[in-house]
Amino acid sequence: MALTSINKKIGPQTIIPIVVGTAAILVMWLFIQWHGCTEWSLECWKRWDSFHYMTIASDGYTLVPCNEPGGWCGNTGWAPLYPWLIRYIAPIFGLKPELVGILLSSCFYIGYLLVAARLLKIKDYKYTHWLNIYLFAFFPGCTYFLAIFPISLVVFLAFLVLYGLEKSWFWMAGIAAGLMVFSYSPGMFIIIPMGAYYAAKWFTERKFDKKHLVPIGTCLLMTSLFFAYFQWVTGHWNALFLIQGKYGHYINTPWKMVGWRVKRMMENQGKPVAVIELCSLFYMALAVWLLFANIIEQIKSKLSPFLSFGLFFLLAFWVLPYSMSAQTSTYRLCVFLSIPFLMICLKPKLWLQIMLLIGFLISCYQMTEYFFDKSLI
Repeated sequence: MALTSINKKIGPQTIIPIVVGTAAILVMWLFIQWHGCTEWSLECWKRWDSFHYMTIASDGYTLVPCNEPGGWCGNTGWAPLYPWLIRYIAPIFGLKPELVGILLSSCFYIGYLLVAARLLKIKDYKYTHWLNIYLFAFFPGCTYFLAIFPISLVVFLAFLVLYGLEKSWFWMAGIAAGLMVFSYSPGMFIIIPMGAYYAAKWFTERKFDKKHLVPIGTCLLMTSLFFAYFQWVTGHWNALFLIQGKYGHYINTPWKMVGWRVKRMMENQGKPVAVIELCSLFYMALAVWLLFANIIEQIKSKLSPFLSFGLFFLLAFWVLPYSMSAQTSTYRLCVFLSIPFLMICLKPKLWLQIMLLIGFLISCYQMTEYFFDKSLI
């Protein structure tokens, strides 16, 4: 009776993501035990850019001239919201900053699954709904969902933006978009899919509501505050770009980067880097193909705002970052393909769900190993 009462109050949109998310967290902890961590150590999830986020949390931002490429050294290439949360939450509860980072990542990971369940309009406990949530739980690059990285925070906010737009909760969409700007270096690109969403809405409904300006305006305001903050703490409004430039992150043509990565795959056959690049290109191609299949299906009845958001999210959070540098971590970028895949999962096909889940689990296992590798991919 008690379980029935709980089920009626919170429903499958809450129960399925929490159950699946908890199970997935345990599985990923097991994966890291098999791939480099012999203990249940917090250090297991502290790799690569984690050190920058932890430094920002403990010491704040630094930016100084130096003799390295680009002429600048420091940690201003990483957004502040996630380290701010670590800095202010850790002393309140008397916890280690690393533990707070992992707990935050895990909470935002569950939150992302909860929002995904609502966007998928889950109303019951059909196996297809469980499979859909498992797909998002083990999405390629999912290792970063639990790591001391803001990836789960950013994806949670991206899903929240779309959910707010769909529900016409303009302030929620705007605030979530604004927080994205402060959460991740390319976070300001969220204005691209939001603009595409409202453009498609105008073309389909032929009406404009002034409230539609709230999310766009809030995002622009937060972007201005983002640059103003860096001007205040470093004396350079473009501090983010100064450090990103140091790592050679500039816009290039996508086909140039694809060509370079295919060449690298051929030169490193049988090595981890080749497997990672192949998986990333495969999932990108699959996302593009399935997304455009849905678009072609809708083309006669005009493109929906929902699909427009997915298409331009793919452009803003995969194509643009992918094109910026040959050193961009493609298996981390994979998590941003989750929004385009959301469009596909609205009409799930069992055979496709099963095939994708098997592939995702294999990728998750493989990518967990590379997360602890000595070279960043």
